[in-house]
Amino acid sequence: MREIAQMSKWLGNGTFMGIALDVGVTGLEIKEACVTGREAQCRRAKYVETRRLVGGVAGAAGAASFGAKLGRRACNIFLGIAAKGRGELICSVIGSAAGGYAGGNLFGDGGAFLGGQILEVNGDLIFQPEGA
Repeated sequence: MREIAQMSKWLGNGTFMGIALDVGVTGLEIKEACVTGREAQCRRAKYVETRRLVGGVAGAAGAASFGAKLGRRACNIFLGIAAKGRGELICSVIGSAAGGYAGGNLFGDGGAFLGGQILEVNGDLIFQPEGA
């Protein structure tokens, strides 16, 4: 039981570090686009990268929770036994990591797509859907 609590503590700290790294990468992407003389790319990068960050973090959180449940069920189905204790924890961690990775990528790309569809016209923000 003590080992499970320690693993939970490490995973919780890793989550905050991962989010901090994502925020840092987003800031660097925006800073790179905001080189003097590139105002249009700078504005676009602010919308695209911010949406990518928000979509990625939210998608990873939701999909990780779903992946943990799915991982436990998959272990029960494929192993044919109800995993208890450490086995259930390992299946949950693997499912959570896979779900978080997939959800973060999918929703991050979706957020970047939506951020790329925002245009600024005369100081007003306009969402321009595909094909318009």
